[in-house]
Amino acid sequence: MEIMDGLLDEKKWYAFLSDIVLNHKMNSAQIIDLFQFIRDKEYVDVVNRMMKMPLPATPRLVEVNKKGTNRKRKVFVFNDAEMFVFKMIAFLLKSYDHLFCENLYSFRSNRNVKNVLYDVTKRINIYNCYSYKIDIHDYFNSIDPVEMLELVKTKLPGEPKFYDFLSKILLNPVAIGESGKESVEKRGVMAGVPISGFLANLYLADMDFKFRDNGIIYVRYSDDIICFSYQKDEIDYCEAVIQEELAKRKLLINPKKVKKTMPSEQIEYLGFKFYDGNIDVADGNVQKIKGKLKRKAKSLYRWKCSKNASDERTIRAYIRFFMRKFYNNPSNGEITWCRWYFPVITTDKQLKTIDEYAVSCIRYLTTGRYGKKNYNLRYEQIKNAGYISLVNSFWKYKKGDYRTWELSDKQIERE
Repeated sequence: MEIMDGLLDEKKWYAFLSDIVLNHKMNSAQIIDLFQFIRDKEYVDVVNRMMKMPLPATPRLVEVNKKGTNRKRKVFVFNDAEMFVFKMIAFLLKSYDHLFCENLYSFRSNRNVKNVLYDVTKRINIYNCYSYKIDIHDYFNSIDPVEMLELVKTKLPGEPKFYDFLSKILLNPVAIGESGKESVEKRGVMAGVPISGFLANLYLADMDFKFRDNGIIYVRYSDDIICFSYQKDEIDYCEAVIQEELAKRKLLINPKKVKKTMPSEQIEYLGFKFYDGNIDVADGNVQKIKGKLKRKAKSLYRWKCSKNASDERTIRAYIRFFMRKFYNNPSNGEITWCRWYFPVITTDKQLKTIDEYAVSCIRYLTTGRYGKKNYNLRYEQIKNAGYISLVNSFWKYKKGDYRTWELSDKQIERE
């Protein structure tokens, strides 16, 4: 059976729902919507329409904040029902996981950044190694759709229906912008669409196997690549090979994110830092978060003064901002901050730093200054206003309590 035939199989839809629930891939409201979509067999009409139309659907182009930065990135989304279908296709594509090398960790079952460290340290002491790390610029949207389709035809020869469906999606350059007008966009494999992760994995799979077959400690998480070696010459070789392989595919390296380390230097990868056997939030990410917290505090203080708003109202507005930043699971499918970090980090050191900084920003809202006078606003009052500390949530998560790491907008409003 081809995977596209599975889109009309009720049992497979319920298996998909179970996977979503067991792996906390959606918040409760989204899970209820998906359950109703399956229960009422709404997928039948949606799938038939998407399969039969010359163009299955036209995506919307949305600009979202890149995690930990002030920059925007382009993602593509379809309506809720169509996105459920794309997520189902991504679920069915798991049957092709064997196409990927063990050094690839993105968008695969039972793999995360913690697995990276565990698997690598079984083979080598990374703290005594040289390393080379790169990031591919705008990877998903830079993938050549024609080359991607050729790969799909070659690697998935038994899936002509998927190939035909994918051709309609990838070869249509039209998207609907936020203004509601259609425009021609460089779409690649369309970041934001659930099947894009599988396609991004497949596009560089041959390079992954090349490093594996040469016995090199190499790790890829989609567009983030890092290599380790006791020998500097081998790291230089990795750099040359990666640059050559990416150039073949007309992919560009982000020069600002190229990093080489010497033995015993702290290593940062995927927003984490690895040092002395600990895993924590990377220093650069903490600084970016602090910058956002400070800018928001200044903005809200100006608003408070212009509107003659009360301290309580201003503080609650800031706390809602904090909660959305760290705990909220947005409707566009972006992974929550806590859901990314909590399963991996082994210490709360950086979380304490962020908590302390956030509390100082909240106190700033009462006076417009940072100083001892701000401590008239006690921490207990801040908690009563709805603040949930990252440290507290982290240790609850470690004990199996997931209630605060994915709050909906309504839950945040109630806090």
